[in-house]
Amino acid sequence: MLHRVSMFIPVLLLALCMALPAFAGDMNFKGWEDDGEYDALYVPEDRENFYATFLRTMPIEPFPGMAPGTGILVQDRDTNEEILVHVGPSDFVDKELSMLRRGDQCKVYGVWNDLDGEWVFILNKIFCEDTKLIKVRKTSDGTAWWNLSAEELAQEQAANTPDAQ
Repeated sequence: MLHRVSMFIPVLLLALCMALPAFAGDMNFKGWEDDGEYDALYVPEDRENFYATFLRTMPIEPFPGMAPGTGILVQDRDTNEEILVHVGPSDFVDKELSMLRRGDQCKVYGVWNDLDGEWVFILNKIFCEDTKLIKVRKTSDGTAWWNLSAEELAQEQAANTPDAQ
């Protein structure tokens, strides 16, 4: 049985790698590109984390003309302050965010940045309820997952599971 499962995983990853480019072609990432103005705001050396309670998702548009994005509103557990966390382009992140529920207890990782006079937190990953992991950037260099090739994305997803945290 274990042999069957171990044979199934590479086949599943290969199928995912082949399917992702078809879906990515329909996705709108305008303004979210690698090395763009928004991407430059994420400085991986400045990464921090805090504990929070998930409140809700909300639409964001960091800069005029960008493709629709999705953020999350969380409440810092220490200060009770509500914090807007930028997650990424809606076409890429909305499905993953649907697993979060109001009241989920989370650890949020990312970087702070001033965006037009408002402090926002740009997400690297969020880990909630010890079972829900949403990661959108490589920890090593901050590369956004929506800018990865299908093969790179499959490798990152395979290496970043709730059990690996």
